[in-house]
Amino acid sequence: SGRIARLGATTDFHHGLLTIVALVVMTLLASVPAPAREVFKSIRARIAGGPGAVRTRVSISIENYTTAEEARALLQAAGRGGRDAVVASLRNLNKGLVSVTGAEEWRVNAARVYPTGAGRKIVIVWDRAAIRGASPVVSQAREYPFGVVELELDNKGTGVGRLIETAAVRLDDHGFVEVERYLTSAQLLVEVEMEQ
Repeated sequence: SGRIARLGATTDFHHGLLTIVALVVMTLLASVPAPAREVFKSIRARIAGGPGAVRTRVSISIENYTTAEEARALLQAAGRGGRDAVVASLRNLNKGLVSVTGAEEWRVNAARVYPTGAGRKIVIVWDRAAIRGASPVVSQAREYPFGVVELELDNKGTGVGRLIETAAVRLDDHGFVEVERYLTSAQLLVEVEMEQ
């Protein structure tokens, strides 16, 4: 009986050890960092009132994507202070940079990935009030305070997109930012590819 008791104690010890190991593994898995930094380059083709188009290079650098915790904080801000509180909270977030050669440079405030059947869609939002060199009257327009880039990518990270310079955004049910409406026409982004 003493031997049986010792075996029982040993078995309990192993079960306890396995439980601790499992908890450690679960903790490590839960703390896996967000996807690594991603950089995309593309060509912006803007029709200039004639048969041709003005083509400029666009660089999109995403340091990290909007987290679930940040999305919940935006929902809480909406509950406290409505739209103005959400805009103020978004302006405190830094998710990367969008730049157009020889022109604008914008700090990204929100970035979200949506899986698609052929790859993924990425929605990127920035505060227009932070545009360098923009007219204060335009950049601080109350109804359309944000700019947006939407990328449609295949599994290789290539595809097309569109750039919207004046947009209004809203939160979905989970607190993630999505486009509500926009004032200016979208500009086409072609030859989008992810830098290796």
